[in-house]
Amino acid sequence: MESSPIHVIRLHAAWKRIELDESGVVLGEQSLSLPDTISLAPTTSHLVYRRNFNMPAGLNSSNRVYLDAQLLTVAVQVTLNEKLIELTNRSATLEVTTLLQPHNRIEIKVPASAMAIARVSTASLRIAMT
Repeated sequence: MESSPIHVIRLHAAWKRIELDESGVVLGEQSLSLPDTISLAPTTSHLVYRRNFNMPAGLNSSNRVYLDAQLLTVAVQVTLNEKLIELTNRSATLEVTTLLQPHNRIEIKVPASAMAIARVSTASLRIAMT
């Protein structure tokens, strides 16, 4: 059972957006903050949002860490530290506790048609007690 968060770390800045065409060829890469307000190339098929972050300090065995991001509701693929995360539902929350390392990289791949979600999406790590 999840309880109230004891700490929230906003992940709004320091994202990279990689634009891919239908073949997976990189069309461009830009640094940005979420929400994403940058225009797309007309031939963009998918977007990959990438961000590096460190493990939150002071975690203990009773803590759970969740990634909260509206992008997760439209994601076709999510990886954390190059491990593919199975998306079993269209929730905006993903528990990442057991996948965290001292230094982490999250990648969220979404179809370009979901740009409306990216334009309002925020992201954060939420630390909760169990």
